[in-house]
Amino acid sequence: MKKFLLFAAALLAMNVSAQNVVLTEDFDGEEIPWMVVDADGDGNNWGIGQWTSDENTTNCAYSNSYINNVGAVTPDNWLISPAFTLGANGKLTFDVKGQDPSYAAEHYGVYVTENVEAENFSAEDYTSLYEAESTAAWENIEVDMAAYEGKTVRVAFRHWNITDMFIIKMDNIKVTDETNTAISDVRVNEQDSNVWYDLQGRKYNEKPAAAGLYINNGKKVLVK
Repeated sequence: MKKFLLFAAALLAMNVSAQNVVLTEDFDGEEIPWMVVDADGDGNNWGIGQWTSDENTTNCAYSNSYINNVGAVTPDNWLISPAFTLGANGKLTFDVKGQDPSYAAEHYGVYVTENVEAENFSAEDYTSLYEAESTAAWENIEVDMAAYEGKTVRVAFRHWNITDMFIIKMDNIKVTDETNTAISDVRVNEQDSNVWYDLQGRKYNEKPAAAGLYINNGKKVLVK
């Protein structure tokens, strides 16, 4: 009698992480789409601008610590995102730069609040996540937000504690999190060696044509 063998991968459990984009903003419109707060009350705030001399020639958000024909200012300007809910392993990334190479050290910080329904702005509602000074080159910054898994929050960029530099620029803001996709109890016998499964558990009776990660013969196989 022919015997059909179960492979050792018969109760296989596999977790695959998929990255989700929760929030993204590149400020390519004509007006700032986020809430802005001029906390120092000087009438100057975040705006949208474009500098064709820069390697980034698209619009970006900016705030001044010096204004031509006005002089030095002392900003406390907040750029606040819409509310969003985070899954596992959340992170925030963004690009930042000081406009003038000789006066690039603009002080800024990244904050988060869970008080997303507040009708009036209060700095006390916000918790600091990151603080730094910009440089003369575009930098891509990553901020860990894993502690806010399952929370609905807003993030804010604050330009403050600086005067008489020039301009800070922000662009390409993105918040991502991860979702685990699990496959369990995959059973393969020798007569089913041509059976394939994708990571959602869908069965294929021949090798899939689409690139991706699959299960065949109890093993993970990358199809290119």
